[in-house]
Amino acid sequence: MSKLQAFLYRFYSDHSGTIAVFTALSLIALAGFAGLGVETAQWYTTKRAIQAAADDAALSAAVAYGQGNTSGYVADGKSVAGTNGFVDGANNVSVSVIKPPQSGAYANNNSAIQVTIVSPVKPLLSAMFIGDFDISATSVALINGPSSNGCVLALDGGAAGAGTISGTSTDITLNHCSFDVNSKNSAALVMSGGSTLSAADVILGGNDSIANNATLTVTDGVRTNQPAVADPYAGRTIPTPGTCNGVHGPINGTVTLSPGTYCGSNAFKINGGANVTLQPGVYILDQTDFNIAGGASVTGAGVTIILTSSGSLNNTGNIVINGGSSLNLTAPTSGPYSGMVFWQDGRAPDSNKDNFSGGSTMTITGAIYTPSQTVTYSGGNGTNGAGGTGCTQLIANIINFSGNSQFANNCSGVGTSPIAASSSLALLGQ
Repeated sequence: MSKLQAFLYRFYSDHSGTIAVFTALSLIALAGFAGLGVETAQWYTTKRAIQAAADDAALSAAVAYGQGNTSGYVADGKSVAGTNGFVDGANNVSVSVIKPPQSGAYANNNSAIQVTIVSPVKPLLSAMFIGDFDISATSVALINGPSSNGCVLALDGGAAGAGTISGTSTDITLNHCSFDVNSKNSAALVMSGGSTLSAADVILGGNDSIANNATLTVTDGVRTNQPAVADPYAGRTIPTPGTCNGVHGPINGTVTLSPGTYCGSNAFKINGGANVTLQPGVYILDQTDFNIAGGASVTGAGVTIILTSSGSLNNTGNIVINGGSSLNLTAPTSGPYSGMVFWQDGRAPDSNKDNFSGGSTMTITGAIYTPSQTVTYSGGNGTNGAGGTGCTQLIANIINFSGNSQFANNCSGVGTSPIAASSSLALLGQ
């Protein structure tokens, strides 16, 4: 037997200390596995922190861009990521802010900003099993900005057809602004009968239902399953009716009316052939309609018309504009009623509805605000905004279009509050 063979024989035959050796080796392995479990939990926590930081950074960058900070949104996004503990360039952390995204569902979409955060990880207790690696998270936020401010907003949160466009030749044009429907219904926006809608974009709480013979054309896209667009006038308080003035309708002939409270069932019924001028100020219609017959004409600058009730809110009046009438009204540009042409009490039930009927000629500069009512536009209506030159907002609970209408969003100096969708997260955790 050689010396080597003798040594090996003695080594394998000698069992003294074997248990200690294997125990030591086992303890090292067990420590490694335990360390892997502990560090895996830590890495999961880190992943969530990185994702939250990416979400915050993307939203912040989108808001900054939407508010006009088109050169500083990158720095804004990186600053927010840093505030959350992930500083670009520190400790080999990388934060990128990209517009438009270069990959994924929103690739090349100029209405989106993508933030990606990459943070290196160096295993300690589990280093015997794995080497260094990166943890990353990506978030995409949609931009809301001046180009996508709304001019039509349906507030109902759940109705099918909360925004409806119907009719074989109904053509709705929103110049440089959006059609927003807060309903979470799968058919929040319904289009049928050969109708068409052209808008900067469409923002829906749910989804749309568009018949094959209807056409939807958007510049920036259709956003579905979005957060509700805020009611821009929800914070305003409707005034209490004052003492009724001495004017009792119906109104005929050529007249000039003064601001004040109008009471009685026909107090503001304007008969055909009447030519009415409204002096600047607030007109409170207490339990009576704003009703214009065909052939009548109403004009006024710096005017707000408020429909409410000093008694039962069930008696709140409605807006009734009949075919063949002419309406040219401009809102006040300052004060508590700035930007508002029509304001219907939001506490009133959706009972008699508001109707802008076919054949009327309307130039409305400002907001039509009826937060609890259904508004129907039918048969050839037009509002100031052809060619994108005016400012008209329509905010109602439910909106039905069945006749041609145009709206625009050139509202600088008009006094309106913007219908602005919140910048929202579009994509998480790539």
